[in-house]
Amino acid sequence: MKMSKKIRTLVSTALISAMVLTMGGMSAFADTAADPKNVTITKDVTKPADIYLPKTDFEFSISSLTEQTGLKGEDGKALASPAGKVTFVDNKNTVLASPSEADMGEMTVEVGTIQLAVTEDGWPAPGVYRYEVTETKGSYPGMNYVTTPKYFDVYVDNTNTAYAYTFVNASNSKAKDEGHFVNSYGEGENAFHNLTVTKTVTGNQGDTTREFKFTVKVDGETGENYKLVYGKVSDDGEFTTDSNTVVLVSNEAKDITLANGEQAIIYGLDNNDEYTVTEEILTSEGYTTYININEVKSTTNVATGTITENTTVAYRNDKVVTTPTGIVMTFGPYVLLIALAGVFATLFFRRKREEF
Repeated sequence: MKMSKKIRTLVSTALISAMVLTMGGMSAFADTAADPKNVTITKDVTKPADIYLPKTDFEFSISSLTEQTGLKGEDGKALASPAGKVTFVDNKNTVLASPSEADMGEMTVEVGTIQLAVTEDGWPAPGVYRYEVTETKGSYPGMNYVTTPKYFDVYVDNTNTAYAYTFVNASNSKAKDEGHFVNSYGEGENAFHNLTVTKTVTGNQGDTTREFKFTVKVDGETGENYKLVYGKVSDDGEFTTDSNTVVLVSNEAKDITLANGEQAIIYGLDNNDEYTVTEEILTSEGYTTYININEVKSTTNVATGTITENTTVAYRNDKVVTTPTGIVMTFGPYVLLIALAGVFATLFFRRKREEF
C-alpha cells in the first residue's frame, strides 16, 4: 500500500522534528567547544535582608572516584576516574564574598562563579567517569557550609574522547544538576541578633529636644559590616522616613545622635561580636545617666557586652533642679512658728505690765 504524498510529507516532518528535539536534549549534556571544555560552578548565599555578606572566601576541590565507587564502562567493569582530566580553569578554586550595599534587602546573593575544564581526549576507555566536587567547610562565624559533594560525570565515546559532561543529581544520575552550591548565613542555628539602643530624657529641666551624642562600635571579624539605623520612630515602633542609615564597620567607632524617644538598631550580631555604646558625659550640666531597666546609675555612660538574643540597652538622662520656692516652702513652717511665738510673747508681757 503506497502512502500519499501528503502522508509522506507529514511523516518526514515528524522525523525531522524528533531529530531536532533529540539534538536539543543532547545540548544540555554536550559541548562542542574546543578543548578544554568548561563548566560553571555557582556559589550562592542566602541571608536575612538586613545583613551584609561577610568578607570571606569559599574553596572547592575535585576528587577522582576509585574503581570501587566509580561508574561502569561498556564492558561492565567499574571505571576509576583519572586524575587531572577535570581541573579548575587557571587553578582558581575559590570564590570571594565581600560586603556590598547592593546586597542589602536581598535574601539570596550570587557570590561568584568558577570554571571547570574537561580534557577532551586521552581517556582510558569508553564509559562514564564520575568526579566529586566538594566545598571545603570553613569556620566563619554564622556561616552554614554545604558539606554534601556534587557529582560531575564525563561521557567518553569509543574513540576515548569526551563528548558530553554535566553535574548530575546525587540521587538520580539521569537528572542534570545546575552545579549551584548554596550556603546560608545568619540563619538557623547560626541566627544573628539585633542590638537596640533607646533614649529617654526626664526631669523638670531635661531637654527633650536636644540631640545627645553617642559613640557605637562592634568588635567582630575583620572587614565585617553591620547595618546601623538611628533616629525617630513612629507610634508602632518603626523608623520614620527621616531616620538615618549608615554602615558600621567592624572595629571602627561611629558617632550618632539620639534625642528623647529616639532609638538606634545594629543588625546582625553573632555570639562573638562585642558591642560598646558610649554616651557623652554631661554631669557638669546637671544630668544623671541611668542605663537599662534596672536603673543602674552610671558614671562612665558605657554599655558593653555580647548578645545571644535580640537585646535592648536603655539610656535615661535625668535633670532636676530644685527651685527657690521649694527652699522657702521647706523652711516656711518653722519661720511661721517663730513669728507666732513672738506674737504670744508680746501679748503676754503687755498683759503683765497692765496688771502692775
